[in-house]
Amino acid sequence: MPHEPPITSLAEIIEVLDGRRCRAVLPNGKQVLAHLPKSARDSVALQVGEEIRLEFSPFDFSRARIRMGEVANPSDLDPSQQPNDDSRT
Repeated sequence: MPHEPPITSLAEIIEVLDGRRCRAVLPNGKQVLAHLPKSARDSVALQVGEEIRLEFSPFDFSRARIRMGEVANPSDLDPSQQPNDDSRT
């Protein structure tokens, strides 16, 4: 079974929950819970208003991992990979 690339999207942090988790809002208005990868938990400080790039599992669009080491640039994203789940949390 071939490995498919993860689904990615840009988001803006609206609430920092603790040192490694935050609540973020996608461009379509959906709120998701985002977390830092284990390797970056001690070296990154999350701030409200910061634009981040998220990586989603194809099974759960309510949670995402924050991708590190990349500039959040909307032109880099493929529009067909944008999560389009309009259900509100």
